[in-house]
Amino acid sequence: MSDYFNLEKLHNKCKEFKNKSACVKFKFDFNRLSIRAYFSCLYGRNCFSLVIFSEKQYYFKPININNMQINPQDKYFNKIPPELLPPLLDEDSSLERFYKKLCEVVNSDDFCNCNYKKDNDYKNAVSYMEKHHNNEVKPFFSHLAKKNMSDEQFYRLIFSLDFDKRLVEKIRKLGFTICTTYYIDRAKDFYSEAESLIKSST
Repeated sequence: MSDYFNLEKLHNKCKEFKNKSACVKFKFDFNRLSIRAYFSCLYGRNCFSLVIFSEKQYYFKPININNMQINPQDKYFNKIPPELLPPLLDEDSSLERFYKKLCEVVNSDDFCNCNYKKDNDYKNAVSYMEKHHNNEVKPFFSHLAKKNMSDEQFYRLIFSLDFDKRLVEKIRKLGFTICTTYYIDRAKDFYSEAESLIKSST
């Protein structure tokens, strides 16, 4: 689905940012739900996150904007609060209209400059997810850990984050997994860390 996003425009906008925590924010309503989307370029990687909320229910999902396909092991949104899913679905139980609307908004000029550390919608969603679903994939790479990567984690990573699938497979074969974070101050360069690990193992 990256073909439907004007990535060049997003990249040009991000070039203006001086601060690591700066990002572009999009917002719209969809069937009584509030939708927020955040985009930034970090260490040459596209970071795209979706926040869906209504009253006190929140859902946070990073999405690989270069490969916006449905994870076969996650037809909808993994661990989304039950109250939030029905308004997103079409009559045939698909998410087509929602994704179409998301693309329209992201390709429009209706956005604002934002800061991950200061944005209340972002912070509220992170607080909710940490309290209820802290094992979900988060938007930024944190570190590599000596731990087996399950099939479920592998697919969640490649469908959620802008990581090279072959590189993730190499890390997995070396007996490591990828740890992620919501906090921009803790974010590190995934490709630099991964290449160092692979070089040290040869």
